Amino acid sequence: MLMTAADYRDSLRAHKPRVFINGNAIDSVADEPLLAPGIAAIGLSYDFAHKPEHAALMTARQATSGKTVNRMMHIDESSTDLLYKLERFEEAKAAFAAAAELAGNQRERDFLRRRAIEAAKAANAPIE
Repeated sequence: MLMTAADYRDSLRAHKPRVFINGNAIDSVADEPLLAPGIAAIGLSYDFAHKPEHAALMTARQATSGKTVNRMMHIDESSTDLLYKLERFEEAKAAFAAAAELAGNQRERDFLRRRAIEAAKAANAPIE
């Protein structure tokens, strides 16, 4: 079963990863305001996988289990998998833009914009 954004946040709460920001331990990654834009962007990726119009790009079938999984978590098995992952880049840009809108300050928006530009350069995609 594919996770949703809410499932993703719940999984972060359940696994309780040990994370520090500026030397301070974070009690809950899923609920930390400084991490909210990134968590929201990844969450959008999970939610997009549930939309029929995005299913081809956002999901993949695992050869080992036969299960349908989020392409973000899928281990590429073919050149087609890699091409679909590159096409997902446009979806990722949309997620970064949405996360930037959710960010409460200019520093977070600038950070997310830099990350989107880095991803575009890595994928040799046009930068807007």
